[in-house]
Amino acid sequence: MASCWAIYYLSITHNPDLGPRVANGDVGDLQEFSRRHLTQSPTTLSSKLMGAAWVRNGQGREEQAMGVRRSGIVVAVALCAAVAWVAGPGASLAGAATGGGECQLQGVANLSPPLSSTSANFAYSFTGTLSSCQSNVAGAPTSGTVSAGIQLPETVTLTCTGGTTTGTVQYQEPIPQGSGSCGNSTTAGISLATWADGKHTVVSYNTTGALAAVQLQGTVVASMTLTLVASSVPAGCTAPSSYTISSDEPTFAVGQQSLAALTFSPTTQDQNCVTLGVSSANISGTVGIGSAQ
Repeated sequence: MASCWAIYYLSITHNPDLGPRVANGDVGDLQEFSRRHLTQSPTTLSSKLMGAAWVRNGQGREEQAMGVRRSGIVVAVALCAAVAWVAGPGASLAGAATGGGECQLQGVANLSPPLSSTSANFAYSFTGTLSSCQSNVAGAPTSGTVSAGIQLPETVTLTCTGGTTTGTVQYQEPIPQGSGSCGNSTTAGISLATWADGKHTVVSYNTTGALAAVQLQGTVVASMTLTLVASSVPAGCTAPSSYTISSDEPTFAVGQQSLAALTFSPTTQDQNCVTLGVSSANISGTVGIGSAQ
C-alpha cells in the first residue's frame, strides 16, 4: 500500500497526460505502470519521486510539488483504498469489510518542530471530524470526532484537604511521533474516535507519507491510557495519575483493521517547506475500519 502513493505520483511525473485520463476514469495506463513498478521499494520510488517533483532543474521550484493535481490525488486515494481492501469495482470500504464501516475525515495536524525539506524527528497532535459514515452493520455510528496527542478534560475523584470530591482535570493523550520531511515521512501513534453516541474506538496506527499523500494502517486496540496534566489539578488536591478510555463501540471490535487514504496540505500557502516549514496542515480523506475479505 505504501508503494501505491509513490506509483501514482511517479506515473504522472513520467506521463504528464496520465493524470487527466485517470481523473476521467481511464486507469488502464496507471494499472500497467503499477505492475511495472510495484516491485520497487518505497525508498526507491520515493527517491525517484523527489528527484522529479522537488528538484525541478535546480531552480528552487519546490512549490510546484505542493500543487500536484488534486483531482488525481482523489482518484489515487479511491484506487489504493479499493486495492488494499480487495474491493470490487465501485465497492466502498464498508462493503469490503466484514462488520466494518468508513467515514470521511476532515481535520488539522499541528507539528513540532515544523516539517521542512530536511529529514528530522517531530511530534504532532491532531483533531478532526468523522462524517458521512457508512457501515454494513445496523446501528453503527454515523458521525464523531477523532484526536491524537491532545489534552482532554475528564471528571475524576479528587482527594483534597478535608475529604474527597469530584472535579474536572486535564489528561494528556499519547503524543504521536514521526520522522521525515515534506517529501516523505513515517509516523506512529494512537488515536481516539469519540462517536456521536458517546462510545469510543481506540486505534494504534502507523502512517507513511509521500508529498501530499498519506496512507494510514492501524488496529483497533482495547484502550488508551492518558497521563495527568499536573497543572490542571486544583491547589490542595490530588488526582489519579492516569485515565483509561476503553474501546466500547461494538461495531468496531478489538483487533479489526483500520485503513485511511488521506491528503496532506499546509493550512497556509507560505508554509512551503523551504523558506518556512509546515507547522500546521489540513488532513482529509476516507477512513475505514473492518476485517478485509
